[in-house]
Amino acid sequence: MRVRSALLALCCVLALSACGSKQDVISTSQSKPFTVVLDFFPNADHAALYSAIANGDFRAAGLNVQPEAPSDPSAPLKLLAAGKADVAISYEPELLLARDQGLKLVSIGALVQRPLTSIIALPSQHIKKVADLKGKKVSYPARTALAATMMPQYYLRTRGLDVNHDIENLYVGSQESSIMNVYLGNVAAGATWPLPWEAFQKEHPDMAHELELKWETEPMINNGVVARDDVPEQLARRVAQLLDTLHTTVEGKAMLARMPLSRFELADDQRYRVIEDFLHKFSQTVYPLDEPRK
Repeated sequence: MRVRSALLALCCVLALSACGSKQDVISTSQSKPFTVVLDFFPNADHAALYSAIANGDFRAAGLNVQPEAPSDPSAPLKLLAAGKADVAISYEPELLLARDQGLKLVSIGALVQRPLTSIIALPSQHIKKVADLKGKKVSYPARTALAATMMPQYYLRTRGLDVNHDIENLYVGSQESSIMNVYLGNVAAGATWPLPWEAFQKEHPDMAHELELKWETEPMINNGVVARDDVPEQLARRVAQLLDTLHTTVEGKAMLARMPLSRFELADDQRYRVIEDFLHKFSQTVYPLDEPRK
């Protein structure tokens, strides 16, 4: 059923629950404008969303989905809280910071992934161990990206490298840019996460063949699907359950494989406590998170 397909497609970024409407039924007689603020510029992470738009699945469910790229990583949640968006995808640190600042937001889903950080390098850079990065440049996408920036910085720091003084950190704007900076020799190593790295290998096999994966981190709960707290609880629960069971259906498995992800999991404050714990360790070990960064 196409309506079901559209609901499943929302799993990528979505949260149909954030329609902002008090109604629990979406009419297919006319398309309702539905703004999805992405966590970053459009990239491979959003493949299922754009596929569903192209296939007309959202329109069949009565939604005119309009993805918007944010001006910076903190913008999605601010737009959502201000009522200027229906759904947002957010980096975990931004979500927790927004909640601390009193923004009335509800996390209803989270991605669970394989190792969340991939650190790659050119063999010609002769990076054999973490200490070999001393005095060199390392690229990352966005400063507050948990998987592709904060986790690798914590990984390097806990293995003896002072990321504040021993290396030069470059925030280059996207996952793909972080990888390309390595390929072009602009940096000694670059951090990303598995999905963009896998997409790069498929799209640019010749270039990817010249790079090598050096280290990976352990898995951790990933970006959250966030709705305003005025969304009807029944509707939010319905969508959250849909995301949680996506991996149990043929349709859902196919969609997850396109991303590719293993599954979604239900998320609440308790589930995100592991992120709070990590941010506390990061702040104590790498640099204070309330400290302005250059």
